[in-house]
Amino acid sequence: MIPKSFCIAGGKKIDVELVDEIDDYSTYGNFSIVNSKIKLARYVKCENEVVKVSEEDLERTFYHELVHSMNYFYNCETDEVIAQVFSNFIYEYSKTKQ
Repeated sequence: MIPKSFCIAGGKKIDVELVDEIDDYSTYGNFSIVNSKIKLARYVKCENEVVKVSEEDLERTFYHELVHSMNYFYNCETDEVIAQVFSNFIYEYSKTKQ
């Protein structure tokens, strides 16, 4: 489940916004510390076609951007490999917990 907002790093509120597109349909999601927001795209471009992002991919993208927010408050850097690996771990955990 994708939240509308959450707090991290001692109470810093991060809003989550679903938008139709990001960067002319080229991006699934992004995290901005400047406006304290995670944006998730409902549609992305694949070759010359605009494709609706599945609920699973929206959730995976949210976790990816969540990891970016955690990483930012840890060391102010962005690492795509770390974000992808840890978001996959979180997604798997969320789907298999009993």
